Amino acid sequence: MKPLRHALEDYLTLRQAMGCTLSEARTLLPQFVDFLDHQGAPFITTEWAMEWATQPRHIQPAGWASRLRSVRGCARYHIAIDPRTASSPRKVRGGMCYQ
Repeated sequence: MKPLRHALEDYLTLRQAMGCTLSEARTLLPQFVDFLDHQGAPFITTEWAMEWATQPRHIQPAGWASRLRSVRGCARYHIAIDPRTASSPRKVRGGMCYQ
């Protein structure tokens, strides 16, 4: 299986080739992979995505949802590479996740 950092670069390259603007993802996703590396997590889980996305306690749930949105796209791509990968929730309200 491809390491997360390499898969992230492949994902961003593919998205950019498809014409997507990735300013937010290019900033957030490397931070998420750094977080996973620090945790020793070999793949993406919903729990790790939620923990990372909600770390900045001073921001509103809309900010958490934006962070999750970046992870969700990458996770959907990474599922094809590593089936242990879980996609993240679609919505966050008051600290609760909704699919």
